[in-house]
Amino acid sequence: MKTKLNLIFLTVILFQVPTILPAQHLSDATKKLQCDLIVDACRHAWQGYLKDANGYDALMPISKKGKNWYSSSLLMTPVDAFDTFYLLKMKAEADEAKSLVLKISASGRTWKFSFSRFRSAFWAD
Repeated sequence: MKTKLNLIFLTVILFQVPTILPAQHLSDATKKLQCDLIVDACRHAWQGYLKDANGYDALMPISKKGKNWYSSSLLMTPVDAFDTFYLLKMKAEADEAKSLVLKISASGRTWKFSFSRFRSAFWAD
C-alpha cells in the first residue's frame, strides 16, 4: 500500500513539473515584462509607505496609517525593503531606505536585546 502511494505521489510530481517551472518556456520579452511589473509594484508599495507611514514599522493599507510593533519604531519596512531594492537594482529606493535606517541609528538610541529559546526581540529606549 505504501509503495502504491509513493508511486502515485511521484507520478503527480512528474506531471506537475511543467506547471511548476513555467518561466523556462517564456520568451525573453515576457520575462522582462514580468520583471518590470514586479519593480513597478515594489516601487508603488514603497511610495505608499513613504506617503502614509514614513518612520513607522509598517503600513496599514486600508486605513493608510503607520503602525509600530513595539513602543517605538524599529523601521522594519525599510530594513526589510533594502535587500529587495538591492536585488531588483532599484538604487534610488535602496539608498532612501538605507538613509532612513542610518538616520535612526545615528540618533543616539540604545538598543536592548532579549533572547529566548523560541523568539528574539529588541527594542529602543
